[in-house]
Amino acid sequence: VFSSTGAWLATVSEAGKVEIWDPLTGHKGADIDHGQPVLVVAASPDGRVLATGDEDGLLCLWNALTRDKMTQMQHPEGIVSISFSAFISSSGESNVDTA
Repeated sequence: VFSSTGAWLATVSEAGKVEIWDPLTGHKGADIDHGQPVLVVAASPDGRVLATGDEDGLLCLWNALTRDKMTQMQHPEGIVSISFSAFISSSGESNVDTA
């Protein structure tokens, strides 16, 4: 997922990491370690927050600048999508939760 400004690109790896790239130079910056294989990643509209979700239902919010974990929430099912609006929304296989 690209930041809204295009300043960075976040990709996921099966090792449970989110890799942050500079799309202009192709250089990889610091990784975010979610701890488990990440299925989905989303960026907030202002590019300041990244959200990661995994198959066990763990949803984490990260400061995109410092790569620090801001909070985490447990979803009852694996996270298959994340989107930002006035609220963050995540969905599992059979429901949608908002926080």
